[in-house]
Amino acid sequence: MPEQHPPGLPNAISQSPTNARQPRRADSLYAGQAVICRTGCLADYRPDPPSQLEQLVDLRVDLKRALELRVPEQSVYLQLFQDRVTMRRQLSQVLPAAPDRRALFVRAGKRTTIYACRGPALDVDLRHELTHALLHQAMPGLPLWLDEGLAEYFEQPRGRRSQRADYLQETKDRLADQPVITPALLQELDQLEQMSADHYRYAWGWVHFMLHGPAGGREELVRYLADLRAGIPAGRLGRRLTQRLGRLDNHFRDHFQDWK
Repeated sequence: MPEQHPPGLPNAISQSPTNARQPRRADSLYAGQAVICRTGCLADYRPDPPSQLEQLVDLRVDLKRALELRVPEQSVYLQLFQDRVTMRRQLSQVLPAAPDRRALFVRAGKRTTIYACRGPALDVDLRHELTHALLHQAMPGLPLWLDEGLAEYFEQPRGRRSQRADYLQETKDRLADQPVITPALLQELDQLEQMSADHYRYAWGWVHFMLHGPAGGREELVRYLADLRAGIPAGRLGRRLTQRLGRLDNHFRDHFQDWK
């Protein structure tokens, strides 16, 4: 993702207060310490239902609970556009290399901004990009496949993450007659353009396996993320999982064959 925050976007992103002495702006949408903001590009934005805003706030809590991760209480800025055409036109002026997507996040130093456009998938897009944003605030060096796998998992609302019907069925179907795409293979991908739909689904699948499969899988994931955050050489997660659990492809097949 681009690393330099672009100056000069219209309707400058407003900053939510970090303490009670700062006034709340009328053109901003506040959600506790998660700091979700809106600007004039989408002046009529309202979460539908309103509880979806709470789900964005809760995402920070969910990451802490599931991954035992210390997520810094830093602001996340949100620039919303009325439609994808408007978003592409305006971003092309300041982020010409940015991919043409419904949503993306940009981290520059300690400042994190999510750019998104209005549409039927807005809530999923916001949870996906906010997951990226919070993970990158928490630690450096997250492998692309794991970054995307975690975002694919946490983009779903609470209560539906472990039962994502489309990915579950497709994973079961692929396992019937195709070899498993292992973390070692996913680790070789270092550009988003290299990731196919199968790669995204397997990235999600390995996160599902680690969070809901053998206890050692989650324990190794938590330790791996803690090492990254502490700046300790973490090695490759796939290798660590293999040392902990043995043949990963067999465990992966068993996990999804048994999952109801």
